[in-house]
Amino acid sequence: MSNTEKIFCFPDLPLSIEEAEFPLAYGALVHKDITQVTYLLSSIYRSNNVYAFVVDGKASVDFKRRINLLSDCLPNVYVQVSVEATIFSSF
Repeated sequence: MSNTEKIFCFPDLPLSIEEAEFPLAYGALVHKDITQVTYLLSSIYRSNNVYAFVVDGKASVDFKRRINLLSDCLPNVYVQVSVEATIFSSF
């Protein structure tokens, strides 16, 4: 059991028949605070769903490394690192 699995819960099985029959896909744009991202993922995670994270180009090298390690642990978590920096709002 990895340190991540000791702290965070990632259930192996769906909680109901409905969850198993109707999997969901989640997507999120992230750029910092890997702990918060991991807490979010562990709170919504089910092994039959798919999770995609797009990492903003402004994210630190350490954040990119850590989120890739997280996706290596979970086969249904995908990470795409954006080359461009995202501008969230500007005038």
